[in-house]
Amino acid sequence: MKEIEVKAKVSDRESVEIELTKIGVALGEPIIQKDIVFAEDLDSFHKFIPHSKFMRIRTENGKNLLTFKKSEQSELSSLEFETEVSNAIETINIIKQLGFQEAVRVSKIRRKARYKDFEICFDEVEGLGSYIEVEKIQGDSADIVSTQEELFGFLMELGLSRSDQELHGYDTLVRMKERQ
Repeated sequence: MKEIEVKAKVSDRESVEIELTKIGVALGEPIIQKDIVFAEDLDSFHKFIPHSKFMRIRTENGKNLLTFKKSEQSELSSLEFETEVSNAIETINIIKQLGFQEAVRVSKIRRKARYKDFEICFDEVEGLGSYIEVEKIQGDSADIVSTQEELFGFLMELGLSRSDQELHGYDTLVRMKERQ
């Protein structure tokens, strides 16, 4: 399965939340997520390289989640597999032994909602600010570009514009900011 998403920087949280409420979307309770992201090749954080592989350990609500991602046609479309792991430290050791290197750590507060067949994530990312993501899980043969257009059309209905669109993941944005 493919996770296809679009993301936008939000300068006026209240306005977007009002628009979500108007269409019947209620954001869930805040979830604190702390991620450690590992890359097979650290260069993939400086420029998009198709088929790059990443692993992530996410701590959320007392659970540790291991995620493997392989990028597709853009940084925001990837094959994704996720499972819960009981021991984050040992899992990190395994990831490193597989040749992955720690690339970045990302902390955020996330509120989620469902709308039609979309998952909406409203995020406050430490050091970066507020963002909204809309994602859709598709079959392997899905057209990424048309799905992203559909998702961004939804964001435009909430009052966001193309100038708000963010083409990078939080991990890349944090790493780029750290390198400044």
